[in-house]
Amino acid sequence: MKNHIRIASTLLAITMASQIFTPIGARAVELNQVENNNSQASAVVTNEVSSINIVGIDEPKPGEVLPMSARAIADNGATWKIPVVWVDADGNICKIASNNIKAYPVFALYIPKEYKLKVNVKGGIKVNLPEYINNLFGGEELLFIDDPATGINFITGINGAGKNLTAERVANVDSFIRQTAQAARNEELNVQSDAQTQAQTQAQVQPSESKKDTSDNNQPKEEPGVDLVAMHCDKKAVETMGYDKLAALTELVRYTVQPQAVNLLVESFPAFTQAVADNALGKETGLYIYYNDALMLNYNENTQAFSDIKYENMKNALAYVSAVHYPDSYETVIDEKTGEEKERAIYKGNIKYVVAVNASSVEDSFYQDDDGLWKLKTDKSIELGSVIVHEMMHGFMFDYTRPGMTGYVYYDKEKEVDSYYANEVSYPNWFEEGIATCVENAYQYWGANFKEYYGYYAGDENGNTKGYSLDDLVANYQNSEYKMQLKYCKDETDNTLSAYCSGYLACLYLAELVTENEEYREKYGIEGHARYDEIGEDGKSYYVMNNEIYKTGLDIILREMHGYLDEEDETQWICSNLSQIITKVSPKDENGESIYKSADDFTDKFITGDEASAKFCVATLDYLEHFSDENGTVSGSVLRPFDSTDGAILQGESVDGKAYVIRDNTSGAPVDYVTSTVDPYMAYLPYGKDAAVKKEDTESEQEQEEVTGVGPEQEESTESEQEQEETITQTETPEEEVEEDPAA
Repeated sequence: MKNHIRIASTLLAITMASQIFTPIGARAVELNQVENNNSQASAVVTNEVSSINIVGIDEPKPGEVLPMSARAIADNGATWKIPVVWVDADGNICKIASNNIKAYPVFALYIPKEYKLKVNVKGGIKVNLPEYINNLFGGEELLFIDDPATGINFITGINGAGKNLTAERVANVDSFIRQTAQAARNEELNVQSDAQTQAQTQAQVQPSESKKDTSDNNQPKEEPGVDLVAMHCDKKAVETMGYDKLAALTELVRYTVQPQAVNLLVESFPAFTQAVADNALGKETGLYIYYNDALMLNYNENTQAFSDIKYENMKNALAYVSAVHYPDSYETVIDEKTGEEKERAIYKGNIKYVVAVNASSVEDSFYQDDDGLWKLKTDKSIELGSVIVHEMMHGFMFDYTRPGMTGYVYYDKEKEVDSYYANEVSYPNWFEEGIATCVENAYQYWGANFKEYYGYYAGDENGNTKGYSLDDLVANYQNSEYKMQLKYCKDETDNTLSAYCSGYLACLYLAELVTENEEYREKYGIEGHARYDEIGEDGKSYYVMNNEIYKTGLDIILREMHGYLDEEDETQWICSNLSQIITKVSPKDENGESIYKSADDFTDKFITGDEASAKFCVATLDYLEHFSDENGTVSGSVLRPFDSTDGAILQGESVDGKAYVIRDNTSGAPVDYVTSTVDPYMAYLPYGKDAAVKKEDTESEQEQEEVTGVGPEQEESTESEQEQEETITQTETPEEEVEEDPAA
């Protein structure tokens, strides 16, 4: 360590800018004395203090909570607790150890009034810090700051905490440190006996050849650290990827990517903004970081218990949201076939869910910066943010439109409705994935698929410009080999084109139809149109797609399916199912009849039976491609202007989520599914695809359609798994092969 620095002033007046500091001493400092009425002193402990060792503050690992206290041990045998505040170079208070942000400790040291200082010839006393703290300060001078108002002496490194801090922001640090220091002063002063102190000092400060006493009575008490990797990461991920790199990923998702994705959706869709106020969205969710092989929670009705099932097929996913549907209770019924008693599960809408990220998908995109911190490359960071927005859209819908997502009709005693799975209630997979794809960087992520299968031509030297061909698009769509049609959305071998690409176009088309419907335009006060012509500065007419209007259309679909109270009769909940919405906004045929009579009808006729929908697809893809060039591909998300090539949907800052805050896994379970906080009664009020057909056979739920694993790489479950599985509804976004940008 180099020379200490001492500034006698109030903390509020200190800007922590290095140019105002003047070295005035060597390795010594005069410390203030503070009265503490709760202090105790042993008869064998002298009241003079000439040096202090600061101990009990172990080096935190990335992801752990930074220690907020340390223990001062004086050379006279006295010991007491002191607060510690961690601050980055910009003066921001830090709470979690990070690979991305370097935090420096500020020790709030004081001397209890019972003791007096025995100063050295330089007018101060010696203070020893742990070796890793000295290394953290990089061998630079220490900064000692006296605050006469509180009697606190703040110790930190001159080239560390707040070195970039401007005067305007000092008050925030000042206030936090003052409050922390005051709390420490009010704690009981823990004075050890002379014998205990000698053992303590020898064990932690002065190495001795004598045998150390390491009993709990002689060790500083530390609060248990928070290890994000241990709480959220699969063992295989830790073993394969390594702790430090995995800690950086976990922290990035936990504090930045996932909460930003949540807030973006809440702020972009008025339906979700209101849902937060109505407690119609979950307050918490779980986080699970795995490496190719993912564990998913399963509920077994036979054992009436949860268990983990290992899936091998999640290696091609970058991220997914998984939700497990489980019974609220059981009741004893008589089996109509055998006449014997049996237990029947009663489903009232309870679910648990988790957000999962595949560490393998980003492992090779991490690099170490000049400070040795692990960072995720820009292109992969953008892709991860886009995918998490997609996945959180699924998470929102598990609460906001639960029946359609789970396919369940829920138990209602008053209405004499039993709980059972109904395929007609379950949303088609193209709708689930399509609406989620609408909020991600759809054209950046799926652009190669659109160009290969949806009739793209690159242009030529004869003046033919690039674009999409209507004839080629329709021909390819009708070719069953490509599986582009919406009806293939649940194909277990490959539903990439049908669910994601065609689903995206289908949902955008529905959003446009909704915003052009006169009833909805009046009801929701829609102004403007999704597509329109605009006269440019050159006097020419240009075609424009307004992402805000498309976003409004999707918002209306969500609102209508979720439902609302009747203004005239607040005992009535008004909802529309997906088929009713589609029928209402459907284009008319030559006889004035709706082309689409239901959601299933839309699945069958989209593009092939509705020429307007095919032209819409070509026009949309043409528009997106027109603004894409060698300098960048447009996003394609409704959350950004359709002519924007900026794919950074999220910004690189840690935020507090407005919903679905990740709950740290303290249960010890390998994967922590979190129970939805939404009232199940509210969750089962929304409508699904169609009205349910009443099931008379109570055995029908045993024959329900499997809705587990709707991602493109889903493999068929084994027979034994199928017998065990209850409804695990899962969505995943497959990892697309992307050319790596060497500059990213």
